[in-house]
Amino acid sequence: MFELVALGYTRVRDYVRYCEEYPGLTGVKGDLKDAQRPWVLEAVQEHLPAGDRVLDLGGARCELAGALDAAGYRATVVDPYEGNDGGPPSPDPYRARYPGVNIIQGLLGPDLLV
Repeated sequence: MFELVALGYTRVRDYVRYCEEYPGLTGVKGDLKDAQRPWVLEAVQEHLPAGDRVLDLGGARCELAGALDAAGYRATVVDPYEGNDGGPPSPDPYRARYPGVNIIQGLLGPDLLV
């Protein structure tokens, strides 16, 4: 059903390229996610055909899901939107900004099927 693929890791030169090529995915909070978001975007594009479904757990601000949507993927974000640790307390601004992204406010569990 699923094929496991080996993925490499990001390097400084990759991060510099990400900053140049994906300004909407980097520099958002100045943390590790600035390297993770573009890395995941490129990994998805390399291993999944456009049109496939992609699930982003905890992607509250939807930067990655928005980029995936723009690249032709069907992106879903699942996040509790509780405002913890500086996270957003509501999905509403992101629903307006990324209308093609399916945003589910909640926790992934047996009662939440996406």
